[in-house]
Amino acid sequence: MSAASRPKWPHRWRPDARRLLGSRPVCFDTMILTSLVRANKTQMLVDSMKARARMPGRVAGELRGHSHSNSEISKVVPPPPDGHSLGSASFGETVTLTRDEAQRAADLQRAWHGRAAIDAKPDTDRGEAECIAVCERRGWPLMSQDHRAVSAGRRRGVGVFGLPELLMLFAAEGRCLPTSAWKIYVDIADSNERLVAQGWVCDGEAEHMFHQCCDILCATNAAA
Repeated sequence: MSAASRPKWPHRWRPDARRLLGSRPVCFDTMILTSLVRANKTQMLVDSMKARARMPGRVAGELRGHSHSNSEISKVVPPPPDGHSLGSASFGETVTLTRDEAQRAADLQRAWHGRAAIDAKPDTDRGEAECIAVCERRGWPLMSQDHRAVSAGRRRGVGVFGLPELLMLFAAEGRCLPTSAWKIYVDIADSNERLVAQGWVCDGEAEHMFHQCCDILCATNAAA
């Protein structure tokens, strides 16, 4: 599809989810992964993102912590970055930050909370900060609904996508119908208001736009 014939992305306040198509890495924060697992959509998530998922060590550690109370979450925990893979069950990869990325993450934490607060509690929002630092340097899209990550991503040119865009991708890949994808989102969002993505309130107008986006994503994927 030529640039001239490429349709405009319908949702002007959200990044273009066509960026998620293909096989390039996608960085994940914790919440979207755990919400899909708790909604019993683990297999769909693994089938789509097993080879593409990347996450910094802090996020991988958070997932391991969550897996103590929900063993299904262990299926989306990447192997450690020491080469000891868990075999065919492995999901994605753990990213080791460069020195520059680690410093950028620390600077973000201090910008969000102040130096004194981070010196006292260095882990505060460290996962989100590491995700932004990695994606900024490596040009990867990020899956996160954390409001600080979304805001920082916009300022730094990082495409920060939420659960709705990931579900659109699942539909484009033929893993579910667009109507099913929207229902999955609504059910998850209804279970916890923190899981409502920015720009995606659960109403008829948003549902209509979601289907418009799905149509474009599906058509683009089919033409690739």
